[in-house]
Amino acid sequence: MKSEINNQQVELVEVYYNGTYQNHDIQRLDLNNGRIYLSKFENNSYVSMGTSTGINLHKTFDFNLYFPGSPLEWNGLKLKKKFDLSFVEKFTENNETIYVIDFKERNEEGKFHGRLWLDSTNQLLKKIRLQNEEGANSPFLAVGNADQIKAINFDITKTFHLIDGKNTVKSIDFNYTLNYLRKNKEEVTVNTKAALFAYDYKNLFVLPYFEKDYRLNDYQGINLAPYNKNYWDHNSEFKLMANESEKQLFIKSNTTNLIDSFSYDPITRQISFSQPTYRKWSLKRMNLTDIKDNSSARKYMNVYLKYNLDVKIFMNID
Repeated sequence: MKSEINNQQVELVEVYYNGTYQNHDIQRLDLNNGRIYLSKFENNSYVSMGTSTGINLHKTFDFNLYFPGSPLEWNGLKLKKKFDLSFVEKFTENNETIYVIDFKERNEEGKFHGRLWLDSTNQLLKKIRLQNEEGANSPFLAVGNADQIKAINFDITKTFHLIDGKNTVKSIDFNYTLNYLRKNKEEVTVNTKAALFAYDYKNLFVLPYFEKDYRLNDYQGINLAPYNKNYWDHNSEFKLMANESEKQLFIKSNTTNLIDSFSYDPITRQISFSQPTYRKWSLKRMNLTDIKDNSSARKYMNVYLKYNLDVKIFMNID
């Protein structure tokens, strides 16, 4: 994933996941390892903490609360009332007859427009592109110095192929443009391009042995563990990308920083690059058993009974 402002790259995030796929969608993504690089724009850092959540939330054939509607959510008369469909072309590929269909909404309600690639031979969806410039719905929130999101544009492309007889996600291009309003009322437009590729459906990563009871955003999950240089030197899938040389220029730039510490407060929506995702155990902690009987703190000792401390060890196998 990369983000740009005025054609200047400000963000790069690379992550390896174990993915669970079901019904043309990703059911969940379990993070194995990741890394984040940021470069400031006008002395501000811009972070995309919830891109994987957005990819997870969008369902190909179901109603989407956080996204515009698409023709695959309806059928029959409802589909005809909401969308205009137009034939583009027909071609043969790998002994399959593919029909290409464009769609757009009949009424201006902020739904997706786009294109479908349908395999009529096997009656399967091969590819879909969804575009929207209205920005009515989105799964994202403004954080840090961003006061609000004024508008959002989507350009989402999903491709599918058969795995064990089931039509399964092959790749997802999840591109979006956010128009932010800063607290000082200045507007900033950030273009983000995220690409997800499924490349091995049989061999899974051994995930870190660390169970958590609540969901972490992308930045928090990546920063659970220190940056592992050996891991990234010996995993080459991202190096096969066509823009590898461009990526290395960004990483090695004097203005780019590797982010190895990150925290986010969901109540205040403030972020910090100086505090870790989980707070370290303080060496200045008080041992309640050492409090003297005549100490003013003695009367507060019963407070410790209200705390439930859960200690876990983070272990990762490369």
